[in-house]
Amino acid sequence: MAFVPAPNVVLVELRALLSGEHVENRIHVNCLHEPTSADLVDIATGITNAYTSDWLSLMPTTWVANEIFLRSLHEENAIQLTVPLGGAPWTGTHASPQLPNNCTLCVSLRSSFAGRSARGRLYWQALCEDQVDQNTVVTTPAGLITDAVRAIDVEMTALGFDFCIVSYINNGVPRVGGPVYFSINSVIIVDPIVDSQRRRLPGRGN
Repeated sequence: MAFVPAPNVVLVELRALLSGEHVENRIHVNCLHEPTSADLVDIATGITNAYTSDWLSLMPTTWVANEIFLRSLHEENAIQLTVPLGGAPWTGTHASPQLPNNCTLCVSLRSSFAGRSARGRLYWQALCEDQVDQNTVVTTPAGLITDAVRAIDVEMTALGFDFCIVSYINNGVPRVGGPVYFSINSVIIVDPIVDSQRRRLPGRGN
C-alpha cells in the first residue's frame, strides 16, 4: 500500500523480546501539530515512564523492552527516531513463570464514537502463570494491565498530546480525504479470556 500521510501523528512501536522472540505493539500519538524531533524524544520518555511505573512489575523476567521506534506520519519523508533500551533496567520483574509466548490479553481502546473504526486493540506482550486461572486472566492482574495501558494515555496527556486511533479504512475501502483520528478516552477489558498471538511463538516471524 502506498504511503498515506496522517498529519500531526506519530507511529510508535513498542518493541521487546519475550524469551528471545520479537514482540511489539503499535500505537499512535497525535501531537496536535507537525511533530518535531523534540516531540519524538518526549513521547519516548513518556513511554519509558509508563514502563517504569506500571509495565515492568507485570512482565516476566523473560521479557525485555529492547527499543522504542517512532516515526512521524506527517509526510512520507518525515523524521523518525529509534531509542535503544535493553538490559536490566528494562527487564520484567514479575517472578512467576511465563506462559507460552502466544498467550495474551486483548485490551480494548475506546473513543466516544460508535463503529469498529473508532475502536482499537492492544495485545498485552506477556502473561505469567499466577496471572491466569485456567483460561481466564484473573481480575486483579487484568485490572493492573488495564492501568498499565492507561498509563500511556496519562503520559501523553501530560505532554499535551493525544493517544489516539487512526482509521485509514472504512467499509473496506480507503477513507476519502485521508485517515480520521479518534481520541482514546477509555481503556477496558471486554473479555478476560486468554487470547492468542500465534506470530509470537518461537520461529513464527519477527
